[in-house]
Amino acid sequence: MNKRVVLDTNVLVSGLAHHLSPPGILYDAWQRGDFSLVCSPLILKELARAADRLKVDPEAKRAAIETILELSIMVHPFLIDDEIVPVEDRAVLGTAIAGAADVFVTGDKALLRLKQYARIPIMSPRVFLEDIKSEADRAKGNGGLAEW
Repeated sequence: MNKRVVLDTNVLVSGLAHHLSPPGILYDAWQRGDFSLVCSPLILKELARAADRLKVDPEAKRAAIETILELSIMVHPFLIDDEIVPVEDRAVLGTAIAGAADVFVTGDKALLRLKQYARIPIMSPRVFLEDIKSEADRAKGNGGLAEW
């Protein structure tokens, strides 16, 4: 069964801007079908703004947004009103809750310190990448890293 995963806006933008980074490798893994992406209109709006700030190629930005709209599980964020979650991160983390995500992937240090929220593990891109590599190895019966 494919994991349902929310990639935080910062992870998606990094994946577009830096293809060989862990976020870029995760973006490619999603497109290959290694996991299901859960997304929301809010994340797409933030992605567009951040991509413009970082001067991501407009065609790459457009293609990414179209692909996410077409292939991801789109949800509207669950409203979080909890002091332990920074105000600016509540809607993005609410996307994980609304989408019944198995994992929330972020580079945000405040969110990573939580380790989990509503029983959803919060992982860095590097840790999640290692997690899916390990799962792929187990599925193939390999002891080491598979084709990564």
